[in-house]
Amino acid sequence: MKRFALLWCIIAACLVTIIVGVLTYNIETNYLAHNSYFYDSVYYQFYNARLAERLDSESRWAVAWDELVQNDRHPLRTVPLVLLYPTALTQPLGHLFTLLPSFAILLSLMAWLIYRRSHSLLYSVVGICLFSSLPIFYDATYGIAVYWLEWQAAAWVASASICLLLAYQQRRWLIGFALCAAAAVLSRYIAAMFLVVTCAPLFVLYLKQSQKRWQDLAWTFGIILTLAGYFLIAHVQGNLHFYSTYGYALNQSFVASANFIVTGLVGFVQRLFVVGCLLAITISAIISRRQWRWSEFFQVAWLGIGPLVLLLALRSVGAVHPLAYSLVGLVLTALVPVSWPQSLSRLRFVSITGIAVIALVLTWQHWQTIGQLQAQAMTTQKQFDQTLAQAVAQIPDDTIVWNGFFDEYTWIPAMENYYQTGKLYLPAGQPFFNAHLSAWQGDYPGLSDQQISERVYAGTNRWVDVAVVLADATPTHTGEWMNNTTSQAVSAYMTKQLAQDSNWEQVFTVESFYGTLIGYRNLHSDPENYTLTLHVDPAVRP
Repeated sequence: MKRFALLWCIIAACLVTIIVGVLTYNIETNYLAHNSYFYDSVYYQFYNARLAERLDSESRWAVAWDELVQNDRHPLRTVPLVLLYPTALTQPLGHLFTLLPSFAILLSLMAWLIYRRSHSLLYSVVGICLFSSLPIFYDATYGIAVYWLEWQAAAWVASASICLLLAYQQRRWLIGFALCAAAAVLSRYIAAMFLVVTCAPLFVLYLKQSQKRWQDLAWTFGIILTLAGYFLIAHVQGNLHFYSTYGYALNQSFVASANFIVTGLVGFVQRLFVVGCLLAITISAIISRRQWRWSEFFQVAWLGIGPLVLLLALRSVGAVHPLAYSLVGLVLTALVPVSWPQSLSRLRFVSITGIAVIALVLTWQHWQTIGQLQAQAMTTQKQFDQTLAQAVAQIPDDTIVWNGFFDEYTWIPAMENYYQTGKLYLPAGQPFFNAHLSAWQGDYPGLSDQQISERVYAGTNRWVDVAVVLADATPTHTGEWMNNTTSQAVSAYMTKQLAQDSNWEQVFTVESFYGTLIGYRNLHSDPENYTLTLHVDPAVRP
């Protein structure tokens, strides 16, 4: 069996990935049947839906090429779907078709690394089973079935790191490192930062011991630049501008950032999972006590520590998803032993048995979650999503540009309607209304709340078909992020202006926990020529 150990690792990883895919798919499907879509993920689902609409009139190759060249954030999440399975673009969980293969590759590499150091195929299998039972993977808001770009990018970063560790003994793994590194960047542009912080120290150490360091350096960077070089260079300015302008989660206090990171990591796991990790690392330390090599331990530990150092340096607060880059490395630190003796031991049996039991218990808990979600009643928020989507859909027009001015919310009922009817009504976009002060300041630099409100109203008059506003300028409830005066001022201004503008006709009212909402139809809009260009038209340019 040891002769085909790598093959067995791949087979085990694929089987575990199938189980993870089935569980996460069913959990998320049943959750979304009764709960609202999550805002961040629904934005990328909307992006996919727009690609699906383009495929009605354009060839797959044309759309795929355009994505490869123009998508400045995540082309590896869209191009494979466009070319191989366009139907997935129209499905809420279609993104799993790109994520699960990367997850299977990560598990295969993880199992092989564990095997190379433990000399136990059984331990490598139960190790990836424990890793795959990580509770956050199955979370209905932050799990892998939710369309976060970080999970796939983090899987590729971790895979690249493992390939680099394997290259210390077998040089050919450098090719795997380069391929995975390019895939990480193409899955999420900012993954390049985490990739550099995580892998650069390990790569430097590798080159120091390599007899062909210049050849290794040339081959590695040659592959990465060939696959992802254009993407990195062409979109560097756009990404720097985006995150420096709209990065609301950056440049907070160091103490607040440290507290947020610790709290976020603790929220990602359960006590039972922590027990499994502690059991693994404690027994590994005891077994390897005579052969303990701190350098090998810290090489693996850096995979989890490096991303945390970067997040602290950025003083990040409020964005939980980047912790995914660290989480994989931290779990690897517990599961990958420094070195186990070839001979079997009782402690090894205890470790394997304990980890297997914990992984089974956690997996059973995830399976039970499906039944609990099936029995759940539909939430008030979900009912509101569907009610508002139906109200907009009843307006007799195939092409509707619309926007809500009571919360940063429009994409959610837009996608609710799309998945029910197949019709995509376009949200007007961020410059018309959002809940983040940094976004207002980025779109309208130097303008007062009154000036911003006037420009938003001018743009709405020209481009938007349907506007949904509060009946009362003072809401009974506001969204979690809508705690800035600009969002509140724009919302109140739109409520007052639409009520007295003869160009707008009231077409529906909806009761909600925000208060009464009124939908107005624009009698003179020009949606056929709509583009997100508040900055282009002189009449409404900030």
